[in-house]
Amino acid sequence: MKKIKFFVVIILFFMSFLSLFTSYDCVAKGITKGLYLSANVIIPTLFPLLCVTAFLSNSGVINPVSIRLENICKKFFNSCGYFLPVFLMSLVSGYPVGASLAQTLYKNGRISITQRNNIAAVSCSAGPSFLLLAVGVGILNSFKSGLVLLITHILSSIIIGLIVPRFWEYEAFLSKKQNKIVLGDALVLSVNSSSKSIISICAYTILFSAIVNVISKYLRNTIFYLPIVATLEVTSSVYALSSENVSLPVLSAVLGFGGFSCIFQIMSILRPMGPDLINIVFIRTFHAIISFLNCSIILKFFKISEPVFKSLPTAAVVSSGNYLFSVTLIILLIVLLAFFNKILKNEKLSYF
Repeated sequence: MKKIKFFVVIILFFMSFLSLFTSYDCVAKGITKGLYLSANVIIPTLFPLLCVTAFLSNSGVINPVSIRLENICKKFFNSCGYFLPVFLMSLVSGYPVGASLAQTLYKNGRISITQRNNIAAVSCSAGPSFLLLAVGVGILNSFKSGLVLLITHILSSIIIGLIVPRFWEYEAFLSKKQNKIVLGDALVLSVNSSSKSIISICAYTILFSAIVNVISKYLRNTIFYLPIVATLEVTSSVYALSSENVSLPVLSAVLGFGGFSCIFQIMSILRPMGPDLINIVFIRTFHAIISFLNCSIILKFFKISEPVFKSLPTAAVVSSGNYLFSVTLIILLIVLLAFFNKILKNEKLSYF
C-alpha cells in the first residue's frame, strides 16, 4: 500500500512539474481565476460567517442551548446537543463552516474528537447565498433554478443528518464545565482562527482552479472531461458544467458532492486526527445521489421556463458576497450589543 501511495505521489509530482513548463499560461489563468473567486466570492461570503460562528462558540452563547437540545439530538440525530446548532449554521453558512465550528467546539473542550469528526462530516452543504445568487442568478440566469437547488440541498442535508448518524455510536457531552472566556478574548480568538481557515480555503480554491483549467485544455473534448471536472472544485465545476448544458439534477449532484477541494478544506480544518478520507468521500457521494433524486422530484412541481445555463457578468456573483457581508456584520453587531447591554446592567453571564 505504501508503495502504491509513493508511486501515485511521484506521478502527480511529475505531471505537475511538467505542466508548469508545457502549460504555464494555462496554469497562470487558472490561478488568476482562483484568486478572483477567493477575493470576490469566498472571502466576502465566508470570512464574516466564520468569524460569527467562531465567536458564538468561543463566547459560550450556544452552550446553554446545546445542553437543552441534548435529548432531542440524541433521539432524532443520535448525537450530542451540539449537533443541531452546528448543523443549522452549516445550512445557513455553507460548505466549510460546519467543520470550522466543530473544530472550535473541540478546542474549547465541548465535544470529543470523535464527535467533532462526525458532526463536521455531516454538517456540510452549499449555502443559500451561493445557491440562490451565485449559481442561480449569476451563472444560470434563473432565480427559480437557484431556489430549486436551495430546496433540494436543504432536504438532502436533512436526510443525510437523519440517516448517517444512525451508524455512529452515541456519545454524551464530553464536559459540561463552563470555561470563563472574556468577550474581547473570544472575539480575538474567533478572528484569528477564522483567518487561518480562510487562508487554507482560498489556497485549495486557487490550486484546484489551476488544475481545472489545465484539464479543460487537454481533456475538453473527451468523455473524461465532465466526470473529472465535476469532482474537483465546486465553483469552477459549476462554471465549466454550465456551458455544457448539463441538466439541473446533475448540477445539483455536483453541488451536493462539493468537490475534492471542499473535502480537503474540511480535512485541513480538522487536523490533526481528522476524519478518514474514504468516509468523507462516501458521505459526500451519498449527498450527491440524494441531491440528484430530490432535484428530479422537485422539478416535477417547479416549471422552469426561463433560459438557464447562460452566464451573466461576474458582477452578479460579486454582489452576493457584498449583501451577505452586510448581513453578517449586522448579526455580529446585534450579538455584541446584546452582550454589552447585559454587562451595563451588571447581569452575570454564566458562560463567562
